[in-house]
Amino acid sequence: MKISQILLTAIFCFTVCLVHAQDNLKGKYQLSTKDTVFLKPYVDQDEWRNTPVRHRYVHGGFEGTETRFSFYFPEKQHYQGRFFQYITPP
Repeated sequence: MKISQILLTAIFCFTVCLVHAQDNLKGKYQLSTKDTVFLKPYVDQDEWRNTPVRHRYVHGGFEGTETRFSFYFPEKQHYQGRFFQYITPP
């Protein structure tokens, strides 16, 4: 088993545990799921790029915050059903 498969499995298991833990809190505490920070998303770039390979680049953020996002989508015929989410360390 490759290290990447092991890491993805560990991340998946951790996520399942978190979701289960949050479900167990229902009824015990008054929880709010309304997002009060990221209310106004915007996209300022949505374009096809050719380097390093052809892909759709989407960039944006949330008004009133310093939070930005970038998505890189392959052409439909090249998508292999995988998703990678890189989180920049603080």
